[in-house]
Amino acid sequence: MAAKGPITAIVLGGLKELVRDKTSLFWILVFPVIMVLISGGLWANPNPRPTPVGVYVDDTSSGPFNATLVTMAMEETGMFEIKHYDSLQSMLDDIAEDGSPPLGLYFPQGFAANASSGMPASIVVYRVNVSELWVEVDQSKLLGFLSGMEDRVRLTILNYALPHAPPGYRGYLEALADPLKTRVEEVNTAREVSQAVIAGYMAISMVVVEALFIGLNVGASMIHEERESGGLRALLSSPVPSWAILAGYTLTTMVYIALAGLASVAAGFLIGAEYRGLTPGILAASAVMVVLAGLFTMGLGLLLAPLARSAKGANGLATAIAFPLMFLGGIWIPAWMLPEPFRTFAHYFPLSRLSDALKLMIVYGGTPLEALSMTPPVLVVAIIAVYAVGTITYRRMLSMMVEKA
Repeated sequence: MAAKGPITAIVLGGLKELVRDKTSLFWILVFPVIMVLISGGLWANPNPRPTPVGVYVDDTSSGPFNATLVTMAMEETGMFEIKHYDSLQSMLDDIAEDGSPPLGLYFPQGFAANASSGMPASIVVYRVNVSELWVEVDQSKLLGFLSGMEDRVRLTILNYALPHAPPGYRGYLEALADPLKTRVEEVNTAREVSQAVIAGYMAISMVVVEALFIGLNVGASMIHEERESGGLRALLSSPVPSWAILAGYTLTTMVYIALAGLASVAAGFLIGAEYRGLTPGILAASAVMVVLAGLFTMGLGLLLAPLARSAKGANGLATAIAFPLMFLGGIWIPAWMLPEPFRTFAHYFPLSRLSDALKLMIVYGGTPLEALSMTPPVLVVAIIAVYAVGTITYRRMLSMMVEKA
């Protein structure tokens, strides 16, 4: 009980310092909002950009399968933005001038007659000569659509040829026209990918990202900041036990993470996030997991502290480690999207497991028991062990400073 006063003083002092420090306010309250809002605009957009495609039709003849049918089908998909041209050269000039449109489609003379009667029909696709990824994606989209149109051409030819085929060859002709009878059936799942789900996914990911940055930075820099500000001398000369100082900073870290988490969740609401698991039981389980995340990252930060000579160096070192872990640790980017070595790392990385468990409950509406299966006891033991070793490192640094004082 005697140490309750100093712990409270450290937390209140940390909050006052947060209000005065505009940089810390940015990273704790503004940065998560910006990240969630920007990422929501990029990833949670239900209407992706249609691909601009220039079209010049040299063959205006009609038939069961013609250029007009193809371009109308393209517009109906919503995937393409068609711009018709009066000449092939004007279309090529626009593509060459500024890559707008990046792709062009040319239907030469004889297209309709050939496609409708069993003769090879030609289409020419023009693309801007750059290697940007977006052009490759747009080209793949267009070629994929044309591949699907080939099936319609084959069926058109089949209908033309079947009346003239001997009965014993009808099956062969049908197989040539449609060799694989592919059928797509939808399976309902509770893990659907919608705009609301993606927005919620990113918002909860940001909560764990903030736990990573805040815990590492506070743990790595706290003793250096106290030494540089002169507060460490006062603490060392006071009767306050070292564990109370550490407890105060740990509680301050949790308050910072809570503020950042609220900002992240609020930003998720702004981009349409749907949080399905907000029951008292799930909120309590989520709070425990966020605390575990904070203890783990703060423990890592305490282990980094001896490697730095100043608070600025400690913050730089913590940030240099946090940024790669944010992307390669299965927190911001799903583990299944990572290369195999990092996928394996993310599978065992405590923050990745805690992040997945939080999303399971809050975003997908899973139960705390389901989330518990993703956070086995060995994970909790590992987190406590990291924090304990960090505590030992902190006390040794403190003892060394006492001897030098």
